[in-house]
Amino acid sequence: MDESSSKRAKQQTLKTSFKCKTPAHEEKVKVCHEWIRACAAANIPLNKSENPTMREFLHSRVVNGGAIPKGTQLRDHLLDVYELEKEELKQKIKEANVTIM
Repeated sequence: MDESSSKRAKQQTLKTSFKCKTPAHEEKVKVCHEWIRACAAANIPLNKSENPTMREFLHSRVVNGGAIPKGTQLRDHLLDVYELEKEELKQKIKEANVTIM
């Protein structure tokens, strides 16, 4: 092995690629989370994001609309959004007197 080949950049593994948090990646995750919240609030199933007319609208009229993935990938983010919402709710009621009936 010569010196030039040992200095060659190695390709990232899938696991290390997912750990990489670039500003673009963080923005995409933020857009996905906001889209999931909006769909949940309006009672819109996540798979409606796959509708061709909806996709065209998102791409042409919504800033970062192309960053919204299809329903299967959105479901991967669903648990993260749930956990974030749960933590926000806990913080809101942390000091309040709450009775559950």
